[in-house]
Amino acid sequence: MERSKATITFAEAAQKTFEAKREGWKNGKHTDNWIATLHNHVFPTIGDRPIETLRSADVLTVLAPIWHSKAETARRVRQRIASVFQWAKAAGFYSHENPTISVTEEALGAQTDRVKHFESMPWSELPGFMQELGQRTAITSKALAFGILCASRSGEVRGARWAEIDLEARIWTIPPERMKGRKGKEVEHRVPLSDAAISMLKTVEGGGSAVVFPVTQRAKDGSERELSDNAFRALLKRMGKEGVTAHGFRSSFRVWAQESHRAEHDVVEKCLAHAVGNKVSQSYARSDLLEQRRPVMEAWARFILPGANSTADIVQLHG
Repeated sequence: MERSKATITFAEAAQKTFEAKREGWKNGKHTDNWIATLHNHVFPTIGDRPIETLRSADVLTVLAPIWHSKAETARRVRQRIASVFQWAKAAGFYSHENPTISVTEEALGAQTDRVKHFESMPWSELPGFMQELGQRTAITSKALAFGILCASRSGEVRGARWAEIDLEARIWTIPPERMKGRKGKEVEHRVPLSDAAISMLKTVEGGGSAVVFPVTQRAKDGSERELSDNAFRALLKRMGKEGVTAHGFRSSFRVWAQESHRAEHDVVEKCLAHAVGNKVSQSYARSDLLEQRRPVMEAWARFILPGANSTADIVQLHG
């Protein structure tokens, strides 16, 4: 006999929701974490309950114990519970209003934590920092310098391949699958390479590696290894810059571009590979403003490396 829709449990609905969503995610860690948070914080309390019988009081019971002690986790749990009820309602398993709607800070109390943003270095300090970084010859130092020059994300730099780089055209084309975004929604990002970025690449080419900034020690199967996601953090710690993150240099670039260079907002956003405008305007604005971005990235390079005005100077600085 087929089970009645009214008897589906919250855990079963959560699994269905998870399966529906996971195809749209490309981050394995996020995928695993999504269902794990429900296993840890929700299923022990209401997992076996028929979802049709659950109300806002049940959601409150789940969230109250962690709302203040694990504030960020609690917010994620609430969001994921809401998704489960949204799916259940759409699928005909739940006939009431989503019970998370009324479970707000009014019921749980205001959280005292604050969302932590990536810590950035004031843009005025970048020239001094780059000079200090230039005294280091390790591949991690060169990779970080290249990432700062290009205002790129850490993962994009660590995963860079020579096949993506056209030195003659002075363009680094990052393929869609390596860009941040929802699975199937990513687009390639073309980075205009400044004189300094080109020179940095020339200091590491010629090794026969497919990876631009490879780890010296290969993997057990003999394949090349990228720098780990902790490489830049460890480097900054060794340099005594523990209050700064690699991602934060993108914020430094943004503030410099808008406050000092007076670059147009849309051009700056394209430099950072951000979508500009709403979905309608994006459908018409097909240009990636590559040529408008070139002088901005060149000016940025000359600002953070003021003494390196020729290829030879830059190579010497970073060699």
